[in-house]
Amino acid sequence: MLKKQQTDWEKAARALCAYHGQPENTMHNGRPMWMSYLAEAKAVLMAIGRFDEPGREPERKA
Repeated sequence: MLKKQQTDWEKAARALCAYHGQPENTMHNGRPMWMSYLAEAKAVLMAIGRFDEPGREPERKA
């Protein structure tokens, strides 16, 4: 099965999560920890003109 390609938004959120020493896939409030960094990732991507998914949050991984 092919793995879904990560968006720049997800990559940035995961990188921020790792930078802060948090395990990316640990569940936090019913979602992977990296999803806690989506707002910060969006701000960075918008600032550099690389936000690729306006108005859409990355899908939850079940």
